[in-house]
Amino acid sequence: MPTLIRLLSTLASGLLVAATPIQQDRPAELGGSADLDPLHVGPHVFHRRLLANGLRAVAVRDDGETVSVFMVVGVGNRQETPETTGLAHLTEHAMFSGTRVTGVDEHERTVEGCGGESNAFTRQDYTLYYDHAFSPECLGAVLAMEADRLRSLAFDEAAVVHERDRLAVEEARTFQAADGRDEALEAAVFRVHPYRAGVRDEAGHTRAPALGVAAIRAFYDRYYHPNMVCVVVVGPLAPDEALGAIEAAFGPLAAGPEPTAVPVEPWVEAAREERIPSVLPRDRIELTWLVPERGDPARPALAVLTHWLDRQELPGGIPVAATLGGRIDRDLLRLGASGEGVRAALGELAARARTAAPGAPELAEVKRLLRDEFAGLPLRARPYFSLAATFGVFEVAGQAGLVAGREAAIDAVTAADVLAVAQRFLDPARCVTVIFEGTGAEVEPLPDEPAALAAAARDASDAGDFDRARAAYTRLLELGPNRMNQVIYRASRGQIAMEVRDYDAAIADYEAALAVIDYPAVRDLLEEAHARKAAAMRGEFGADEEGDAPVAADEGDAPVAADEGDAGADSEDSAGAGTGDQPAGDDERAEMERELLRQVAAARIELEHWRGLRFTIPVEPEFVDTAPDEKLGGWYEPDTGRLVVVLGKGAGFARGAQLHELFHALQDQAWDLSVLHGTATTTDEEHALQGLIEGEAMLAVSELLDYDFEQHARIPDEGEVDRARFEKIFHYGMGLRFVRALRDAEPGGWAAVNRAWGRPPRSTAELFHPERYPAEMIPFAPSERDGVVETDVRGEFELRWLLVQEPVTRALAAALGAALVADVWQLVEVAGGGRREVWRLRFAGERAAQRFIEEGEPAWRREGWSGVRAGADVVLERPARS
Repeated sequence: MPTLIRLLSTLASGLLVAATPIQQDRPAELGGSADLDPLHVGPHVFHRRLLANGLRAVAVRDDGETVSVFMVVGVGNRQETPETTGLAHLTEHAMFSGTRVTGVDEHERTVEGCGGESNAFTRQDYTLYYDHAFSPECLGAVLAMEADRLRSLAFDEAAVVHERDRLAVEEARTFQAADGRDEALEAAVFRVHPYRAGVRDEAGHTRAPALGVAAIRAFYDRYYHPNMVCVVVVGPLAPDEALGAIEAAFGPLAAGPEPTAVPVEPWVEAAREERIPSVLPRDRIELTWLVPERGDPARPALAVLTHWLDRQELPGGIPVAATLGGRIDRDLLRLGASGEGVRAALGELAARARTAAPGAPELAEVKRLLRDEFAGLPLRARPYFSLAATFGVFEVAGQAGLVAGREAAIDAVTAADVLAVAQRFLDPARCVTVIFEGTGAEVEPLPDEPAALAAAARDASDAGDFDRARAAYTRLLELGPNRMNQVIYRASRGQIAMEVRDYDAAIADYEAALAVIDYPAVRDLLEEAHARKAAAMRGEFGADEEGDAPVAADEGDAPVAADEGDAGADSEDSAGAGTGDQPAGDDERAEMERELLRQVAAARIELEHWRGLRFTIPVEPEFVDTAPDEKLGGWYEPDTGRLVVVLGKGAGFARGAQLHELFHALQDQAWDLSVLHGTATTTDEEHALQGLIEGEAMLAVSELLDYDFEQHARIPDEGEVDRARFEKIFHYGMGLRFVRALRDAEPGGWAAVNRAWGRPPRSTAELFHPERYPAEMIPFAPSERDGVVETDVRGEFELRWLLVQEPVTRALAAALGAALVADVWQLVEVAGGGRREVWRLRFAGERAAQRFIEEGEPAWRREGWSGVRAGADVVLERPARS
C-alpha cells in the first residue's frame, strides 16, 4: 500500500483529507513488485521499484568504494497532537533500543564494524535512518537489520527509557530562542493542522520525556510499516542487484494499515492579528499567508516570488526576511522585519509585488539560484544535504518527480507567473499579522563614526539583535570602505542573515563580496548558504547548524575596520608593529621584515574572522636567521608564546605556514595548549589531543586557501608507509575531519568545537569516528600479573598502525579499528630477567577478534607478537623492544 496517498473523507467538516496529491505513479494492481520509470537528477539516474507491500525501493549507482543506505519513514511531527509532541522523535530513538534478533546498540556496532556509521533524525513530515559508507559485502546484513527493526522492536522498557532520557538531554541542549519563536508563530497561525502542535516549554522540552513505552509502541505499530517507507541504496552496485537486495530484505514484510488522515488547514478567510510576547528588545512583524502544499503547480512560481521578496529592502535600508515553507501540506509564506514603521512598509512591499513583476535580470538571477537546488547537492555526503537522502524524502511521498523536474519547473516560471501567484496568495484580506512584542528595552541609535559603527555592529550581533547588526553593516557599506572592509562587512552581514535563516540575503552578500575579492573563505560560506537554503526549501528548518557565527573581528583593541592605508587588500603600508624600528631605505632585510609583518597582520584578521575568536595578546613575529630544521620557515612555541620566523638561507614563511602557526597561537590564547597537554594520561589520549589541535589548524588552512588537503591524507593501497607519514595523516587529516564533523553536525557550529576544547577527545577512536564523541572511557582492567612496570592505552591509532605496516593487512585497518572497544598495554618484568610487552585488545564481538587473529596475523607476526583469542578479547605478547 503506497505512502501518504490522497485520502478523501465524507465528514461534514470537509477537513479530514490528506493534504497532498501523491503516489500517482503506482501500478493499478499490487499483485507483485513493479519497476517504475527511472528518474534523472543531474548526472544521476535513480532506478525505482514499488514492492507488493507498498515499500518504495530506489537504487542509484556511483563510483565510490562503499555503500550507503537511507531508509525514510513517511511519518514525523505532523502525526502528533498537542498531547504527544516529540513522539515521532522519541520513536526514532526507540528504533535504536534493539529487537529480539539485534541487541541494544548492536545495529550501530555492526555498521561501524563494516567501516560505516549509522544514525537518524526526525523532521515534521518524515524520519530518516541512514547507514553510511560501509563495505558493500555488508549490504545484505545491513538491509536485514533495517527490515528487522522496522517491524520487530523488542520494546525492552529499560532500553527504551534510556533512549527517552537521551532525548530529554538532546532537547534541552539544542533548543534555541529562535526555535521557540517559530513554534509560537505556527501555533498562532495554524488552526487545525498538527504543524501547530510543536510548541516546546521554556526548557526546550516536548511532551516526549513524559511519554511511556505504550505510547511509543502504539505510534510504531500504526506507522512503521513497509507501505510507509522508501529505501535508497547508493554504491558501486548494478541497480538491479541493489533493488533485488532491498526486495529480499523487505519483501516478506506485510503492508500496514492505511495512514491516518491528517487534518487539512482551512484557508484563512479574514485578516487577523496575533500578538506573541518575546525577549526581543523591540517588536518584530511577520506578515504570514497560507500557501498550497509542496506538490501544487503554483509552488515553483511561489518559490521565485519569495526569493525575490527576500532580496528587497524597506525604506531606510531595513532588510526583509522572506521565507517559504517546504513541507508536504499547506504551508506558510512569511514576510518579516523589525523597526519603526515596518508593518506598513511590509504591506506596501506585498502590494508592490501584486502590481509589478520582478524585472528580467533579477528574475533570471533568482531562477539561477533556485534551479539547481537538488542537482547541485552531492549524491551522498552529510545526510541532511545529500541528494540520495533528499530523493528518498520525496519518493516516500510519491513526489520524486518534483526533484527530477525542479530545473525545468523553475526555468518555466515567467514574470507573469510570479505576478499571478502574488495576486492570488498575498491577499491582505487573508493575511495573519504576527507581532512578536518587544521588551521595550532602550536601544541607542546607531552611531555615525565608522569605528563606533563597526563596534555597534559586533555588539548587536553578540546580543542577538540581528536586525540592528545587519543595519549597522548596511550603513558601513554605504560609507564606501576599502576593498578588504567591503568583503568583511558583506561577509559579516551574510553570516548574520544565515543566523536568521535568511539564506538568499546571505547568498547575495557573499556573491557581492566575491565580486570585490575572490576570497576562498567567502566561497565556502557561499556554498554553505546554498546547502542550507536547499534544506530550508525542503522544510528542514531544524537542519540548521546553530553555534557561534564568526563576525568581523578586532585586531587587538582596534576596530575591525581598517582605515584606508591600514591592513587591507589595497594597503601597501605596514599593518602592525614589529620587534623594533627597522631602518628605512632599500635594505633587503628590513624590507623582508616589513612585508612579513604586513602578511602576519593580515593573516591574524583572516583567522579571527574565520574562527570567530580574537587574539587576546598581539602576536608579533620574532625574526631569526637559522632554524633547527632547514625545512622550517617559522613556528609557534606554546611554552613561550613566541612566533618565530626564519629570514636566513631563503627559508620562506609561506601563507599556509603563517596561517597554520598563527592559528596555534590563537588556540593557545583561547585554550592554553600546555595545560591541555598536561591532562593527557595515555599515549592514545595524547594522539587524540594532538589531532584536535592540528586538525583544527589544518581546517583553517584548507578553507582559507581553498586547498584540498585531504587528497594527501589517505593511506595508499600499496607501497611502504612510514611512521611519520602515518602520524601526519592522523593528526592533520583525521583531526581535520573530526573538527569539521563537529562544526557541520546538527546543531554543531563553532559552539560544538568550543565544547570539544572544554572536553577534549580522550581516545583516537573519537577522531576516527566523530559520531562517537564524546565517548566515555571504557575501563579495561589491566592484568594483575606480577612485575608490571608500565601501563598505557594505545587505542585504535596503534591498532591501525600495526595493520597498515603490512600491505596484505592494510585493507583490514578501518574495519578492525572501528571494532576495537578497549585496550591496555603493559610492560612486564619476567622471572629470570628481561621484559615483555603485553597488549590486550577487546573487540565488539568474537567475529572481529577472530578476524584479527586469522587475517591480521601477517601484521602482528611481522612485529614479533604472538597472539591468542579468548572470546572477543585478544592478547598479544612479545619481548620488549627498546
